[in-house]
Amino acid sequence: MENTILVAIIGAIAGFVSGAIASLIAPWIKWGIEKKKLLFNERKQLLKDVREIIITEYNEHEKFTEMLAVNPDSLKDKKIYPKALSYFDLLQKHLQFQRIISFLDTSTKDSLLNFQLLSLKDRGSKLGEMPLPLTNLLENINRIEKNWKLI
Repeated sequence: MENTILVAIIGAIAGFVSGAIASLIAPWIKWGIEKKKLLFNERKQLLKDVREIIITEYNEHEKFTEMLAVNPDSLKDKKIYPKALSYFDLLQKHLQFQRIISFLDTSTKDSLLNFQLLSLKDRGSKLGEMPLPLTNLLENINRIEKNWKLI
């Protein structure tokens, strides 16, 4: 009879300990899974936002370039761009772009910093085509997306 009671007590203690451990580990595992989902969705949204910023700024700059072609004196008034900004300056005003700067290749950052908005030679493309610095940036974002395993 003593052996039966001892086995029952050991079984109860083992059941209690395993239940306590499971009740602590299960929420931790669930939180780990949820955290990965949140990170995945946050990164996906960040890259989507940065792409939209690039397209929006490109479209705005194309409008400016067309207006400058029609009225070269508008640059003298400096009503639109107070100085010859770089592509980097144009994009850096956006918080979402600032968040992704550290993930960009050095060559992409250099391209954005060194190419001036008001210089047609710095475009690396014809009017109506996306400038080379922005094309490089979009390619770099595609690479980041693959590295982050979002696609």
